[in-house]
Amino acid sequence: MEGDVERLESHLQSLKRRGANVLVLTDPSEATTSTVCLQLLGCESMVRRRLLVRTRDDTPLDTDFDPTRFGLVDVTGSATRATLTESADRPDSGDVTDRFGTVDSVEPQTPYTSASTADDMPRWFSRVEPDASLSTLARHVHDHLTRFETTDPKPGEIRVCVDSLDTLVDDAPSHHLRRFLQVVTSRIRAAGAIGHFHLSASPRENSPVTVDGLFDATVETRPTVDGTQQRWTLHGPGIQTDWLQFD
Repeated sequence: MEGDVERLESHLQSLKRRGANVLVLTDPSEATTSTVCLQLLGCESMVRRRLLVRTRDDTPLDTDFDPTRFGLVDVTGSATRATLTESADRPDSGDVTDRFGTVDSVEPQTPYTSASTADDMPRWFSRVEPDASLSTLARHVHDHLTRFETTDPKPGEIRVCVDSLDTLVDDAPSHHLRRFLQVVTSRIRAAGAIGHFHLSASPRENSPVTVDGLFDATVETRPTVDGTQQRWTLHGPGIQTDWLQFD
């Protein structure tokens, strides 16, 4: 077991240097969600640039932050989430390849000006509009990462949290959602960032959220009488730890 932890640490450092995406499987209602989220966002003693993509109304937001190192994409409105499905299925919206580019694409294909550039919006904030599609959501993420990249951040300095995928899984067609995840996870890697995506631990039949080609690691969490435990799986080297106590 100790050897597995040492190998895990070694491979995690490698992922930080080249950019990576982590799938976090946990019950959104449990405190374990915020525990693992804070761990992946990085400690406050180090320079971090954090982007939160919020699809749940109850996702907590700390208002004490440096706006040059923070970004928020708000997707919490029920009307917004519903139209993510509608606009993806409109006949005039183009097929999924036209909207997202090729599988190898690492950024959205069309120029986009975020809502955060409006005079009454701070640069760190953007909201997905009611008539938006998943490609628009991807462009919001792209805009914020581009803003962070102008500061020439170190590898692993940019951290992205998507909380959570559950609403998108429920509302968006599976093939569109998988395409969205391909584009966004590729863009995160291209930025040398560490992204993590929350998803309910309960299994979903035929879910488009699979580890194949999307996520470098999966973290499972569970509460115990002694506190929160975590189990890591690194998909490339095939490393899985036992259940470990959070520090």
